[in-house]
Amino acid sequence: MRQIAEDVLRERYYQPGETCWDDVALRVANYIGNDEITREEYYQAIAGLEIIPNSPALMNAGTSNPQMSACFCIPIEDSIESIFDAVKYAAIIHKSGGGTGFNFSDIRAKGTEVKGTGHMASGPVSFMHVFNSATETIKQGGKRRGANLGALDVTHPDIKEFITCKNKEGELSNFNISVNITDEFMKNPDPEIWDLIVDGNWNNGEPGILFQDTAERDNKRSDLGKLKYRNPCTEVCLLAWESCNLASINLMSCFINGEFNWDKFAGLVRLGVRFLNDMLDKNRYPLPQIEEATKKTRKIGLGVMGFADLLIALGMRYGDEDSLKFADKLFKEMREVSEDESHLIGGNNAALLSIAPTGSISLFAGVSSGIEPNFGYVYNRSTWASGEKTTYREVHPMFEEWIRREFDAPDCDALLNHMLQFGTLDNGAEAYGTILEARRLFVTAKDISPMDHVRMQATIQKHIDQAISKTINCPAETTKKEISDLIKFAWESGCKGLTIYREGSRSDVVLETNATKKTEEKKEPIAIPREIDLKSIRMNSACGILWVKTGFLHGSSDPIEVWVDAEKGGCRANLEFIGRLISKMLQEGIYYEVACKQGDKVFCAACVNNVKNESEGYSCANLISKGIKEGIKKREEDLLNNKMTISDIGKKYDSSILDAMLIGNGIKCPECGAKLNRIEGCFTCSSCGYSRCK
Repeated sequence: MRQIAEDVLRERYYQPGETCWDDVALRVANYIGNDEITREEYYQAIAGLEIIPNSPALMNAGTSNPQMSACFCIPIEDSIESIFDAVKYAAIIHKSGGGTGFNFSDIRAKGTEVKGTGHMASGPVSFMHVFNSATETIKQGGKRRGANLGALDVTHPDIKEFITCKNKEGELSNFNISVNITDEFMKNPDPEIWDLIVDGNWNNGEPGILFQDTAERDNKRSDLGKLKYRNPCTEVCLLAWESCNLASINLMSCFINGEFNWDKFAGLVRLGVRFLNDMLDKNRYPLPQIEEATKKTRKIGLGVMGFADLLIALGMRYGDEDSLKFADKLFKEMREVSEDESHLIGGNNAALLSIAPTGSISLFAGVSSGIEPNFGYVYNRSTWASGEKTTYREVHPMFEEWIRREFDAPDCDALLNHMLQFGTLDNGAEAYGTILEARRLFVTAKDISPMDHVRMQATIQKHIDQAISKTINCPAETTKKEISDLIKFAWESGCKGLTIYREGSRSDVVLETNATKKTEEKKEPIAIPREIDLKSIRMNSACGILWVKTGFLHGSSDPIEVWVDAEKGGCRANLEFIGRLISKMLQEGIYYEVACKQGDKVFCAACVNNVKNESEGYSCANLISKGIKEGIKKREEDLLNNKMTISDIGKKYDSSILDAMLIGNGIKCPECGAKLNRIEGCFTCSSCGYSRCK
């Protein structure tokens, strides 16, 4: 295991006398297994990193306090007695190693009269602060900070206050908050409430979205109540007093001899179902109400980890059609096999499958988390295992294996530094070799469009009878309209919940590349020299030929100037303005990707609906973006191969005096004889389209 995994194990998981992962696996298997055969099966699966249970099981199985459930849902009624009983129960649970989920919807609205006292109710948000303070100083099992989920029905009178209760960063820090949203609300939302939900998700990723009616459609025990509760990571839909009991299959353990072994996968699914059922029976529950409710419904949550890594191994790009088809097949198989095994053993499980985030256990297995795409392939990972924040430099093993195979040591180091800086193989990584196939496979969460994130979640959700913990990563420039569309699309696609993170909207992240530290971070402003090098790209637009010329410092691939011109057609004044604006951004130290991403968002009906389909993009703005990126690519290829042409070197940047003299002398077009005009630093003929810069 990697050093960070060993550090976390040592700080949180090892019991006295344990020194390695095998010791943990043996303790857990011996406690949960019912006989010699099952104990050996469980040991081999855990020691081999094929199936790993949730953290409380790894921490507590076989100890004096074998509390192995991850989280618990505590009901709260509208009375002081019930509220403070819940506070007490939460303290007991956090001490035993679990987290808690609450639904505050039964608490009366703020400002309503409390009968018999003459006082006015303070509302659910005020009591959330009480719960937050109570769990602030209580660590789960003495090893990790208390975690809570606070949910409120969208119909509650205090929903507006609830939605905005974490607008200030650091407020209610021990709570994740989510809104229970009904189909009726989604069909006819209150505009003010909807805007607050969208604003919150744009600002800081909260509140989370829980689609109540979608979850209810998989409620096999509706006779016992509604699924009003979730665990803090929201992947488990629960009744009052129920607990979540989880384990995850390492999908990479089924990748054998270059292909996915379906038989081994089915065997691990069956073993996982039996393991979790045994864990339910061997578990020590912190409260009798929890034990009764959990054993009555026998809900388990078997999930997966390493999904993104498996796609890479299979040669599939996360989010592409082939990956969606594979996901559909994989999780359909998982559901069918799990249902069959539950029936065979008489498990009577009201739920079987759930996709947890698997943060710690995927770290031990050395694979990607849950069904998430990889955050990055070279990054800084922070942990608080020692009580203080410690940051480790991490390189994804599959990516490192690839670059060590493809490149010599100097280029390897350069590419690793590039990945740490930008977090992606975009942004000019071609300078380190031909990496088109790697760029296709080694995508990060930020390389995948938000809609493709949702499509993957929705595809898998069809076969998961609980919910899915997954983050929909959005670029920093994502608009509130786009956030709104994502929420609607997730509901229409059958997701049971949605968690959105817009890059840069939160300051404290566990995984970090240099590119994620500050979205507003800039380079130092660039002083423009008298001479710069040019790369010119010619493209077809719906209005004619478009030229994008990108200027570079000598010996550099950093763009510092952009000229845009049309050979014929289009508004040259507008194009000149766009070029000047982008140039100003570059010279102020703003990365070129910012301008390009904005350009890629612009659609033009003339391009999109072009009958002859001659345009190479969907707008002039998109073509400008493509031209800049293509110019940078060609520039980097030339630098790499030490291949520069005369036309690439030493173009005059500031020739205004000479230009004025030539214009005053009435310099004429060599093609048609008309007077040339100086446009964006080039002498251009408005009559025939001739330009001295082409």
